Amino acid sequence: MESDTASFHKALVAERQVAGVRTAVILFNIAVYYLVMDKTGTIPWLAHTISITATAYTFYVLLARPYIRYPVLVSAYFTSITDAALITLWILATGGLASPFYILWYISLVAIAFRFGRYETLVASVLYLVSYLALLLVIGDLADDPTAVLVRGGYILLIGALGGLLAKELSDQTRETHQFKGVAEVMEREVARQTQDLRASRSALEQALEETRRANERLKDLDRIKTRILNTASHELNTPLTPLKMQVHLLSSGRYGALDDEQKKSVEIIHRNLDRLIRLVHDMVDVSRLESDRLKIEPVPARLDLLVTDALDAYEEPAKTAGIRLEVDPGPPVEVVVDTTRFVQVLTNLVSNALKFTPRGGVVSVETTTDGGEAALRVRDTGLGLDTDQMARLFLPFEQVQGEKQAHKGGTGLGLFISKGLIDAHGGRLEVESAGPGQGSTFTIRLPLRSADAAGPPEADAAGTRSPSLAPLAAPADGPPAAGPEDAVPDQARDGP
Repeated sequence: MESDTASFHKALVAERQVAGVRTAVILFNIAVYYLVMDKTGTIPWLAHTISITATAYTFYVLLARPYIRYPVLVSAYFTSITDAALITLWILATGGLASPFYILWYISLVAIAFRFGRYETLVASVLYLVSYLALLLVIGDLADDPTAVLVRGGYILLIGALGGLLAKELSDQTRETHQFKGVAEVMEREVARQTQDLRASRSALEQALEETRRANERLKDLDRIKTRILNTASHELNTPLTPLKMQVHLLSSGRYGALDDEQKKSVEIIHRNLDRLIRLVHDMVDVSRLESDRLKIEPVPARLDLLVTDALDAYEEPAKTAGIRLEVDPGPPVEVVVDTTRFVQVLTNLVSNALKFTPRGGVVSVETTTDGGEAALRVRDTGLGLDTDQMARLFLPFEQVQGEKQAHKGGTGLGLFISKGLIDAHGGRLEVESAGPGQGSTFTIRLPLRSADAAGPPEADAAGTRSPSLAPLAAPADGPPAAGPEDAVPDQARDGP
């Protein structure tokens, strides 16, 4: 639609320009005829008639503008034919072959070439040649000067051919120009649209970044508040829990008098729940410090076999009571660099979980091996096992792998998350394997061995703060729970002041 409108406007402009040139040419030729020539010619009356007719015609086209009232192409064809007829009659009236106005044919051919194109120009040149020859036949000048006839006729054809070629070239260039202009306009609109889209996207991105920045600031504030709350809660809860635990211990030891069986049972329940509450407080503090990368460890060189033996001595009798065979192979006397309290915390958590979810008659084994430059401590059980989805979620905070047989085991869902964070802090790895439900599980702690040329134990971070220990002092009074690798906190006592 835009291309058609542009073409129509171009045609109107061309016709308007041709009308102006036509008026100037006609008035000039009439002035020359009446002011310079002898005003006779071959047919004076025809010259006068053509002068009047041509003047009326050119002013009609110039003022009435028929190319606007009628289709432009139709009007152009009409005026071109009229021009040719008037020129031929004008040459006839002003001397025929001797008329100085024959050059008007050439001018008319050039005008046709630039108005229409190659084919119309060639057709017009042939028609002009025929008109020229017919004119010579009418006035009888055909044989008077054959050279002049041949030259002028040849010029008509040559000018027509040249005008047609020029018109084609001009038309091609004009078309290409319009095409390029159209493509440029399309590209300009597309660039403008994309620029607008980019500005909108940039604005939206800047807004999103600002919202993200504000959200991050709020999260940092909330994290700081959470840390303060956890630290405060830990301190405030530990303050009354520690003497309360001591009083319960004194009460159970008979310090305040002998207890009957029912009273002893009640005291044991109180003691067990106090331990659970203390563990929960300590776990929450550890989780907070792990998530904020503020959990510090104090690694020292230690014999891995001795750590394993000392940590698991307390589990032998409770395992027998529960009908579970506990097999311990401390392995070769190799050294690792660990925070001994934190390492024992992880090991006892894994063993407690294994005992908790292994049924009576099952086996829990602990063995240590070396492989290259690292030690591998494996805790295997013949308990309930894990599927792929459970293993994927096992080390997430507050995740408990629950099933029909595990639902009654309890736990906070923090033990394995804390254990993995502690082993990672030592530069090691905590891994889990299971062939599937009912096939048992294997938890492996991998730690780098202490190099033989180590100068001494690494210095602890002087700025670091030790988190409260989770290592047990003794096995639970009522025996270990049933076994399996569920992430549960063992029912066991903690160190107290």
